[in-house]
Amino acid sequence: MRYFYQTILVLIVLLSYQSQAQIIADFEDFDLAKSSFLNQAELGQFDSRGLLLDNDYNPDWDSWSGFAISNIKDSSTPGFLNQYASIAGAGNAGSETYAVSFVLGQSSIEVNKEAMIYSVDGFYVTNSTYAYLSMRDGDAFAKQFGGITGDDPDFFLLTVKGYRDGDLLDSVEVYLADYRFENNDQDYILDEWVYVDLSEMGKPDNVTFELSSSDVGQFGMNTPAYFCLDDAEMTLTASILERKQSKEFNISPNPVSTALHLGNTSQIEMLQIIDSRGNAVISHSTMDIATIISVEHLPKGIYLLRIKDQDGVFVTKIFKE
Repeated sequence: MRYFYQTILVLIVLLSYQSQAQIIADFEDFDLAKSSFLNQAELGQFDSRGLLLDNDYNPDWDSWSGFAISNIKDSSTPGFLNQYASIAGAGNAGSETYAVSFVLGQSSIEVNKEAMIYSVDGFYVTNSTYAYLSMRDGDAFAKQFGGITGDDPDFFLLTVKGYRDGDLLDSVEVYLADYRFENNDQDYILDEWVYVDLSEMGKPDNVTFELSSSDVGQFGMNTPAYFCLDDAEMTLTASILERKQSKEFNISPNPVSTALHLGNTSQIEMLQIIDSRGNAVISHSTMDIATIISVEHLPKGIYLLRIKDQDGVFVTKIFKE
């Protein structure tokens, strides 16, 4: 009878666990030296927990656009040489690492569907130190926002567009600075992290960013085209509907306490067990039939098992007791 109630309890937990779990790309998975930045992605993209950030770096000219990864805390030095810092002096909620974007036309992020990431649900943004101080004080290229009197209706606007399978879903506007108020006391330049909610868009898998400003000259926008991004919330999908094929691998036991047994399989090319943050806590390749996977060291909880073989990819949930 005791075993019966334990089984029922486990089933209740499994059934109450939604097929979609949320993970956060916080950029803390990059190994950066203190007060440094990373700005040369090998494949033109940085990958943080399944969030792909575009990066276009030219080593011949030391020029770039898209996103860089940074942990620089300098919120007081003006100018281009401090282009990798956030005005908040850290990442969201005081974290070490965040992303900086130089928007040349547009920059973008997208989900890595091979890592079973389904959508981008929201993220935090703020100004870079370079853009903030340029707007506050003016510089050799850009005006001081508000002008001499403080009455100029200046603005610095981030336009966020969400796409699903290439189709535009909707857009959100975030004013990184706004001096259009009749009461100058309401004018502001954003100096803290604010949340951008995309949950009403319809689950975008690709997000683009565009910047516009009231300060425009003959060569385009004068305001430095930078902003910072952190803690992107994403939906991780383990639903049977997301399986690329329906082959069963005779996985047992599930729930499991010490070891998983896999039988009746063709040769496995890759096996991963992924935790709720999107980290592959176990990873193997080129495995054979009747494989035994030790999970005794894993904390209790719900994980995703991802198996790739010659026929495709299989995803399911496992419960660690």
